Amino acid sequence: MRSLFISNPQSTSLNDSVSRAVVPELLKATDLVSCFTQYAGHAEDMVRGLTRDDYDAVIIMGGDGSVNEVLNGLLGTDLEARPSPADIPALAVIPSGSANVFARALGYPNSPGEAAKKLAGFLQRGITRTVSAGFAANRFFLVNVGFGMDAAVIKAMEKLRGKGISATAGMYGVIAANAWHRLRKFPPTIRITATVEGDRPREVSLSNIPFVVVTNTTPWTYAGAIPLVTNPEQTLEKALSLFALQDISGLRGLGAVMHAVGAGRRLLNSFDFTARQVHLDDVTRIHFASDDALPAQVDGESVEETRHMTITSIPRCIEVVAHPDDTYEDIIGDALNIR
Repeated sequence: MRSLFISNPQSTSLNDSVSRAVVPELLKATDLVSCFTQYAGHAEDMVRGLTRDDYDAVIIMGGDGSVNEVLNGLLGTDLEARPSPADIPALAVIPSGSANVFARALGYPNSPGEAAKKLAGFLQRGITRTVSAGFAANRFFLVNVGFGMDAAVIKAMEKLRGKGISATAGMYGVIAANAWHRLRKFPPTIRITATVEGDRPREVSLSNIPFVVVTNTTPWTYAGAIPLVTNPEQTLEKALSLFALQDISGLRGLGAVMHAVGAGRRLLNSFDFTARQVHLDDVTRIHFASDDALPAQVDGESVEETRHMTITSIPRCIEVVAHPDDTYEDIIGDALNIR
C-alpha cells in the first residue's frame, strides 16, 4: 500500500511529539510519501488529478478545512464529471484542528496519536466506507453549510483565531450572543425551499428564517468535547439534514441560539425550544434566498456573502478509511441533543 501524507507545518497543534506519535503508526500499515502545505489551498492543489494508480489513500492531518481541501482536490471542479470513488485515492483523516467534526463523526479519537493507531489498523485490513457529500458555492463539503447568523459566528471566530484566541465552547457562546444582540431587532429573513426524499417525499417551504445550518454529519459541530446533535437520524451515507430556528426574538430566542451552539448547556437543557425549531432529514436539494447579501460558510470556512445559495446532496461520492459502523458515539456518549 502507498499513501500520500499531507500536513501543515505551521499548525499550532503539529509538533515533534505529535509527529512521533503519528508517523511510526502509519508506517506499520503503508508506505508514505510526506508533503507539507505551504499556503491556503495547497492540499487541494497537491491532490488534484490523482488516481488510485498514484496512491491507495491520501492521509490528511488537519482540521475540517484541510479535509475539505483534499475532498475538493480529489473530486475536482466539475460536478457532473467527477471521478468514481473507486478511481481516486481513499480519503483518510488524522484530526489536528480545533473541532475535527468529520474525523470524530467517523469514530476517530480526537488525539492524533490514538487516531493514527486506529487508522493504521483499518489500512492494514482494507476497511473503508463510501460516504455522501454536499455541494454548495462551487465547493464539495463533508460537514456543514451555514447561511446568515451561523456563518456570521464562524466569520467572527475566524478573526479571533487570527489573533491567537482559541475556538472554545465559551468563546462560541460569547460570539453567538453578540451576533444575536446585533441582529435581534432586524434578524436575517431567509427563504428556504427544500426537497425531501425518504419515506415522505415532499417540497418544504420556509420563510423569515433567521438561523439555519445544513449538515452532512452527526453531530453538526462540537462545543468543546460535547457533540451537538440537531438531526440524530443523519448518517454519512444519507442525504443532507437541515436545522433552523424560526424565531430568535426575546430572551427565549437568545436561549434558542445559545442552545444551538452548545453554550449554557446545563442551564438551557431544562428549557423546551422545539416550537422554534425545524428539523428536516433526507434532503436532496436546498435553496436559500435573502433580500440582502448574507455571510455564508462551507465546512467552517467563510465564503463570499450572497443573496442566494443552492445546496445539493451528492450520494456516496468519496471512499474514506473508516469502519462503516463507527460513529461519534464510539468515542463519547454524552451528546447535547438540540431538540
